Amino acid sequence: GQGRAGLAALAAADVPGLPDEQIRSEVLDLLTCLNQLTRALLDRIAAFDRRNLSHGDAQRASSTWLVDFGRMSKGAALRWLSVARCLAKLPALAAGARAGTVSMEQLVKVAELARHIGIDQVRDYDEILAELCSAAGPVEVGRACDRILALVDPDGAEPDPEEDFHRREITFAQLGSMLYIRGRLDPV
Repeated sequence: GQGRAGLAALAAADVPGLPDEQIRSEVLDLLTCLNQLTRALLDRIAAFDRRNLSHGDAQRASSTWLVDFGRMSKGAALRWLSVARCLAKLPALAAGARAGTVSMEQLVKVAELARHIGIDQVRDYDEILAELCSAAGPVEVGRACDRILALVDPDGAEPDPEEDFHRREITFAQLGSMLYIRGRLDPV
């Protein structure tokens, strides 16, 4: 529709011929649009996951569907799902993402915090984190999340074996006469 037509026009632009100020302005505008588009995708991934729509394509999990149909790596699929589930429960951060002031990089830091202390604990910091995201970058957001983690759970939480199970992966690749193995496994 109209969005694709706009993207086609952007792609067809003679970027090397654009004036400096226009390029600067468009970079900032496009970053805001990217954050808004990310939010739109996260909303749909959350709904897709809640409704178990992966089953319609004979996939047992949303992450597997994102790998097979969305052409994501397993790690990226898990990251998008984790952020989507988290954002659905954090209204201030969700509003910031809708406005384009919160990026995926920042949301990944918040989702990691939620993995450690639980979404209910993170909800207490939703507005503070949304405000911080609108003024600071992912490094600062990560530091704030670290401080929240230290405050809420100074001893650290017990690892979630279910999450560890879903994060497992192993890859084999042959290069010439050598076989390369790369992987991540839970302790069991």
